[in-house]
Amino acid sequence: TTFYPDVKTIIEIGGQDSKIIIINNGIVVDYSMNTLCAAGTGAFLSSQAKRLEIDVKDFGDIALKAKNPAKIAARCTVFAESDLVHKAASGYNTEDIVAGLCESVANNYLNNVGKGKKIESPIIFQGGVSKNIGVKKAFERILNKPEDYIEILKQYECILSPDFSLFTNMPLALQIASVFKNRWCGAYWQSKGIKVIPTVSWGDEKSFEFCFEGVESGSIVAVCTYYRENDEEAFMAGYNEMLKRINPSAVLCYDTPFKSMTGNIVSFTPTTQEWANKLEWKEKVRFQWEKQNKNVSGFNKTDFKYFKYDDPGEMTGIKKCDVCNNPCLIDEYGNGKCDICGWEQGGSALEKEFKVGYPNLIPLSKAKERCKNNSTFDPSFNDFINDLLFYGEMEFDYNNNKYVVNRFTDKFEIQLCKINDYNNCRKYKSVADFEANAEIDSKLLKDIWENVTNVNWQL
Repeated sequence: TTFYPDVKTIIEIGGQDSKIIIINNGIVVDYSMNTLCAAGTGAFLSSQAKRLEIDVKDFGDIALKAKNPAKIAARCTVFAESDLVHKAASGYNTEDIVAGLCESVANNYLNNVGKGKKIESPIIFQGGVSKNIGVKKAFERILNKPEDYIEILKQYECILSPDFSLFTNMPLALQIASVFKNRWCGAYWQSKGIKVIPTVSWGDEKSFEFCFEGVESGSIVAVCTYYRENDEEAFMAGYNEMLKRINPSAVLCYDTPFKSMTGNIVSFTPTTQEWANKLEWKEKVRFQWEKQNKNVSGFNKTDFKYFKYDDPGEMTGIKKCDVCNNPCLIDEYGNGKCDICGWEQGGSALEKEFKVGYPNLIPLSKAKERCKNNSTFDPSFNDFINDLLFYGEMEFDYNNNKYVVNRFTDKFEIQLCKINDYNNCRKYKSVADFEANAEIDSKLLKDIWENVTNVNWQL
């Protein structure tokens, strides 16, 4: 605040961690630190740059050349690398992948470190990652620079207002907020001289009281039937209500219209459908089957006969569990969780090098023994040390308090902190020092380990 006295938000992303500081009248009023490992930090970008065989210093400039940024999962470095390989195999070029990584860093930060925080301008972006112009631009686009895209949008004859979700199981306040955001974006773009066609969506009958507001009678509207094949009845209830209230002169339908839809309808094909048409015939058949059999709106658990309800869009495969040999659902990367024994699939290949069955906390060999004895997969103190070496950040509960352990590779030190009491962290010079001397309430951690619960790498 000495150099920028009016600053209200400080975004900081360094090599191993990230922070947000909220300031009011020069006084820090809120603070948060990342609750992930190194995902979304400088170390994350460096590892991805190495994998792409480019200099991390050129990352930002390459990102600015992208025309179609890829969506990359940055929640975890290992998942991101799998996603990166998948995107490259799907035909994304380097510029689009790099831009996608920059976007994922910004979104990852705001959805985790910045979650629930009141981010206001002026904003300072600091730390090593702030030198990456690609990440900087991603933050600007998301936070406070919508005007940067006005000239891009003006090149089109017209644009559709964003389709924010209105699920029936969403709180009514969030449904109202989604409608507000849809109308606000449309009004903002119209104020800049852009022709806007309103996208209209709805939830159940309760949403009919507000979801059609702000759309002129007799205007052209857009609706979406994409992935709604199993939800025609609920869709048509809202569609027919829209016809009565708005009486649109034309309806642009994203994907194939239902036969029961009436009116002046013009349909157009989703981009993913165009992509699917290029698939080999077996993959194309699978895509069409999944599209017709997955009710992605999530209204009814009984609709999911073949897919895990928690994440039906990803759990499309099946395999024998690495531990108990019972069948379990997995995604296209081999990741999934066994419903019988609870073992997370997909990471046993890393065990030889790291002594960790990623994303679990104990080795696969030990898990098999535990399973035979009907024991839990709770890690021993030695397992915890191996986890710390691999994951970098761990957490656990002891005596009704939550603790976090951070391994800072750049400082060659380890910190043990009580959550929300970061001013009194204990510091150790090495893993060996931590293993031998880490203590809580004057008791060695290794001696009280049997009383520790809820051990996990930071999620």
